[in-house]
Amino acid sequence: MLDLQVEQKSLTAEKIIKAADVLSSAMKKASLVDFKNLLLLEAGLPIDAVGTSQLQSEGFCDISEGVKVTLTAKGRKLIQSMGLTPKPMKRIKVTGTDASELIDKIFEELD
Repeated sequence: MLDLQVEQKSLTAEKIIKAADVLSSAMKKASLVDFKNLLLLEAGLPIDAVGTSQLQSEGFCDISEGVKVTLTAKGRKLIQSMGLTPKPMKRIKVTGTDASELIDKIFEELD
């Protein structure tokens, strides 16, 4: 279990570094605020339009209805190239004794 946590931390750090590198290449004057705003937009969370002037001038977001900030197609492409698009979870269906054995194995690993 500990190996998985260390591996996940490393993977997370690598993804963030890659995302920052891609953003820096796409926006020469990118700031941490720009990075944060892109993440908020991708998550569908509201952001303050005041801090988005750099993203707007680069064509990565637009302000609609005078207040709502949304990603443009160019912004969505940037998010994708940054490796920040969510991926669907892989699901498997386990039934009967296989399900019971899987649950038992999970609880054994927790001990």
